[in-house]
Amino acid sequence: DAAVAKFLPALVQEGAKGVKKADFHKLKIQVGIAREMAKDEERKAKRVAHEKEIEDLKESLKAKIAEVDGNFPAVEEAVKKVEEASQPLAVKGKTMKSTEIEPLVDELESQVKFAREEVAEYRKEVAGLKDGIAAEVLGWFANQCKPLDSKSSRLEPRLVKITGLCARFRTEAKAKAVTELAALEVEAIKMMKFHQSAKSLSPEALFEAISGKKEAVSKKAFLSFFKTCEKAAPAEDEKAEAKE
Repeated sequence: DAAVAKFLPALVQEGAKGVKKADFHKLKIQVGIAREMAKDEERKAKRVAHEKEIEDLKESLKAKIAEVDGNFPAVEEAVKKVEEASQPLAVKGKTMKSTEIEPLVDELESQVKFAREEVAEYRKEVAGLKDGIAAEVLGWFANQCKPLDSKSSRLEPRLVKITGLCARFRTEAKAKAVTELAALEVEAIKMMKFHQSAKSLSPEALFEAISGKKEAVSKKAFLSFFKTCEKAAPAEDEKAEAKE
């Protein structure tokens, strides 16, 4: 072959038919060198081919990372929507009535549940990228995935904050409901007493007025009574506010 053609002429003297016995060891050395050089070339070709495979694999994995990363804005947007929806509760919750707070908390918890599912699905997608990755590129790939891990890990604490807000205001709504009910009870008693006084009714006659002359007071009759009963005139300052 080409390697032999290079060194053989130097070992064959002019006019000789081949390599002399005294120079045969030189031939063996040259053949050995030629074989090692051939093996080196073969190893180099394999190494270059393998490096090309690794580079192609890395490019393919980068494309997968980019694809998953492209899904992040939609997931973050779901979290942002919950944060925006929680603002009225965070800002005005203290002044809201229990009947205003509870529906808002219910809606927020529903949105948090949806956003949390979106975040969990995204994190599952990120984790799935590492499945079946060759050990040779696993360290490199894990490093490439760090930005995804970092971004996705920041979403859950934001939802936890809103969950805590919901829990706090649900507790406050229950406390407010008790207070509001007590105030409503006081006001209802005042209205019944005023009606009784204005109409000069006995306790029995007042009961008949509330129940609609039935043996028991139904919810409908009770609410209807307060719509038609005699009501105290507002105080002068209240009249002024009403005119405004």
